[in-house]
Amino acid sequence: MNKQGFTLLEVLIALSVTAISLMGIYHLINFSFSTLLSAKNRLQLINQTYEYLLIKNKSPNSYYISKISQNINITDNIEANIYNILEQRLLKSSNTDEEINFIYFIKK
Repeated sequence: MNKQGFTLLEVLIALSVTAISLMGIYHLINFSFSTLLSAKNRLQLINQTYEYLLIKNKSPNSYYISKISQNINITDNIEANIYNILEQRLLKSSNTDEEINFIYFIKK
C-alpha cells in the first residue's frame, strides 16, 4: 500500500506541538521584557538617589535637591553614632515601582 500525505491525527499532533512551543517562546520573551523594565526602573532610581546624595553632601540647600525629590520619595535617618566620629545613616528611596535602601557613613 503506497501512502500519500499525512493523516489528520499526524497534522493535529504537529500543530499542537508547534503551538506549545510558540507559547513557551512567547512567555520567555514576555518575562524578559518585564525583567528588563524592572531593572531599568531600579537603575534609574539608584542613579537619582546617588545624585541626590552627591548634591546633598556638597550643597545641602540646593534647589536641585528639591527638583530630584519630585520624582522619588526619599527619607534620610540617622541610625547610629560610632564613637562620635562617624554617623551611620539609612537612606530609603522609592518611586512608583521600586524601593531601595542605602546605608552610608558621614564623618563628623
